[in-house]
Amino acid sequence: IIAAIMAHWLEQIALEKDEYHKECLNVGQEISSKGANFLMCCVDGSSQSDIAFQSAMNLRKKFDHVNVFHAYIDKPDLQPASWRPKSLESKFEVELTGRIPKSLFSLTFVDRSGDTVNNVLEQVVDPVAFQPGGEGTILPARPDFIIMGHHGRKGPKERKASIGSTADRALRNLHYPCMIV
Repeated sequence: IIAAIMAHWLEQIALEKDEYHKECLNVGQEISSKGANFLMCCVDGSSQSDIAFQSAMNLRKKFDHVNVFHAYIDKPDLQPASWRPKSLESKFEVELTGRIPKSLFSLTFVDRSGDTVNNVLEQVVDPVAFQPGGEGTILPARPDFIIMGHHGRKGPKERKASIGSTADRALRNLHYPCMIV
């Protein structure tokens, strides 16, 4: 009886390995046939988000699309001019225009109107929105990779091993590969 159970168990493992191998081949084929990736870079005007942007540009291959994403609340009296949405939009548009064709980049600036950056980001990249019959999203495509800084405008955390709340939540809740720089 034990030998029969072991034989059945080994057969199941072999079948699962075959299925896993087929799935890996399908994913690999899908990626290679797609050709280009959609890289989403989250910015907020902080020096760390500039590093994230440069990292996205360094990761970018010839035909990859780069999307610069910013969820903002416009408070002119409380923000430095360099953090204002129009200023950031102009900055990244100039930088991208000088480096890659217009068809290979997009800027997504969202007024978060009292909502948290985390909630807006989760809504924008919700996998359900990209499925057939989904309600859609403001992004031009589903992100293949999300790049962001390990802290934002508030600066690094007291504990060196800590990351900002948006980066932490992205790692925990977003269903996409993330690179935190």
